[in-house]
Amino acid sequence: PPFTGPVRHSRMDADRKMEAPAKRSKKSKGICDVLDPHLIKAVLSFLGNREAAKARRTCTLFQKLGSKLQDYPFVSGLLTRDYNTAKSMGIGCSSKLMTSERKLSPNLVMGFLQDGEESGEDSRLETLTKDFPDAAISGAFTEGILGMHACHVHGPTASELEHSVTGRPFNSLMWGYIPDSKFVSLILSINDLRTKAGIMNKLKAAGVSPKDSDWKGFMITSCNQSLSKLLTTLHANYPNAQVAGGLCMGSKVFAKNPSSKMLESSDGVSLLCVGGRVHFTAFSSTVQSDLQSDLKNAYAKIHEAGRLPLCGHLFTCCARGARYYGEHHIESRAFRKVMAPAPIIGMFAGGEIGPPSSKRRRKRSRSEMQGYTAVFAILSIEKGLMNAKPAKN
Repeated sequence: PPFTGPVRHSRMDADRKMEAPAKRSKKSKGICDVLDPHLIKAVLSFLGNREAAKARRTCTLFQKLGSKLQDYPFVSGLLTRDYNTAKSMGIGCSSKLMTSERKLSPNLVMGFLQDGEESGEDSRLETLTKDFPDAAISGAFTEGILGMHACHVHGPTASELEHSVTGRPFNSLMWGYIPDSKFVSLILSINDLRTKAGIMNKLKAAGVSPKDSDWKGFMITSCNQSLSKLLTTLHANYPNAQVAGGLCMGSKVFAKNPSSKMLESSDGVSLLCVGGRVHFTAFSSTVQSDLQSDLKNAYAKIHEAGRLPLCGHLFTCCARGARYYGEHHIESRAFRKVMAPAPIIGMFAGGEIGPPSSKRRRKRSRSEMQGYTAVFAILSIEKGLMNAKPAKN
């Protein structure tokens, strides 16, 4: 029989319904409701920190799972006479940018230990190796040091000790975990420093290849003043990396790689190589009136690049401090005033290594040996990877 109107209209309506997208009911379930949370966690575990941070913005469940899977950076510092208290992570001044539910072993340690009659150098190095087995360790035995003093009344504050003290010496330590970052610490002997080939052979043997453009900076702590070949070699083979450091006023420098079980000490150079996710910023300040503005300019550049400072290293001339400013703790507390909560560590040097100050900076500035200068080296990281917020369900 011929088709009638009502039948034709009903088939057209059916076609329209098939073509039209189905409306999702309020009771329909999403992937988070269907899949088991353990299965979702297993899938997210294959993501890196950057992808995990993006996934956390998807929903509340991904936020909870991502907070357990993502590694967050932390950096703490402590200036103390009781060396064993450095093992207690809660005592030091922490950046507290983000806390992780997982207890992560530090992968970076910097230490400036005072020489003294009751120093016990060997025992302190053994304790460092035992307390931080998975970290790259770099530092020196020296005279004047600075770091974070744990005050129970006023909170953590930066303090400077320009000279060695009688009795048990002070120790300034900074330890932390920065995910997706590379830290290599090695000793360059006096023989290694004599030729550029000797320097490069030591770097390549440690895995610091010049073909890898991911190296951001180098931190030099040296007992030797002949550093011209080292600086020339670093700038020639790693043009995108910045260099900072200083000459220690003590007897030895030390270094340890995560792969090594022993901490090596020498009268040469301790070189810390920084790469990966972390960023390295170095600058110099010479004039007292420019100190605060130099720090603010550095913070503005870090902030504009979408990063937050994790920690700071200060190599300041031994003729500065109270002799120059008329009072103590000026430079370290100026850093804390601008960069807090990032802790600071450093030493009073017999010569500073860093880029020229803003008043004598050239278009393409390279680090050089300086005098009567304060050199800052700041480690920073992307703020988006630390402050990922979940979407509202």
